[in-house]
Amino acid sequence: MMRTRSGLVWAAAAALGGLLGGCASEPAPDDEPWFAEEDVGAADIARGARVDPLRMPKAIMEFEAKHDWGNHHVEWHTVRRWDLLEEASRQWAERRGWHRANAQEGAVGNGFEFLAMHRAMIRVLKQEFPRNAALLDGWKTPPTDPRDRADPLPAGATDAFDPEMARAIAKLSSDADLATFRSDDELGRYIESNLRPTSTNPRARAKDKATGIHNYLHVRFMDPESPIDIGDPTVNLGNKRFWRLHGWIDGVWTRYRALKGLPEDEERYRKEIEMATEHLLMPATVRAPRDPMPEELRHIFEL
Repeated sequence: MMRTRSGLVWAAAAALGGLLGGCASEPAPDDEPWFAEEDVGAADIARGARVDPLRMPKAIMEFEAKHDWGNHHVEWHTVRRWDLLEEASRQWAERRGWHRANAQEGAVGNGFEFLAMHRAMIRVLKQEFPRNAALLDGWKTPPTDPRDRADPLPAGATDAFDPEMARAIAKLSSDADLATFRSDDELGRYIESNLRPTSTNPRARAKDKATGIHNYLHVRFMDPESPIDIGDPTVNLGNKRFWRLHGWIDGVWTRYRALKGLPEDEERYRKEIEMATEHLLMPATVRAPRDPMPEELRHIFEL
């Protein structure tokens, strides 16, 4: 489902120049050509700033870069899809010091890790940027209309929403259905992926076709021409839709734990959140060699 950039990114100076006293517009600096709506002022518009309403605020993106979150995010997914990767991708990852995770995506244990890691990211950002907390709250429910007013598909695409994925949303929206999941891990695996790897088949899939709403939505909203493509784990932490998706998932998990009476100080849960948070706040590290990333890893949600 390859798409080109939609009209969400535009040059604002030409349209608004008259409102700013007829100022002559100048292109934005090459090292910072894109702005979030929250970061743009009249002076920025006057000099030709390009605005992307899906871009996260500059301060948040700088924080993510300082702590190497893009690299961390790629590593997290790469080591958990290790068995699906081409040999060249595995060799590239090994040169960076990455190694296969014991719990591959869809395997027992990985669902809990998936929920905890993304919860840690959301909590860290809410603590660091309380004024922007609403950007991390997520959808009340994922948009299914391709022309949704707030979240249309890129490039005017009109792909119908998968009925099985609609069934997943309905299940996750119902307290009665949500309570049927036997553990945090089972819930996390249902949400994240339809992979159910076995010892003989790493590409085995779940029998339930409604599994994997997370990966489905990453692919549904991907925009390969966007510098913050939600389908590319190297850059998608700068995309508001990434946080709308994961904020919604985090909200589902909160409801689940409340329904099950699971406390915040539960030892295994607390330790997993603490471990993920500690990793996220580690200083960025330099990993060599810096050879180009295999293109396969930029499409990891599609494997």
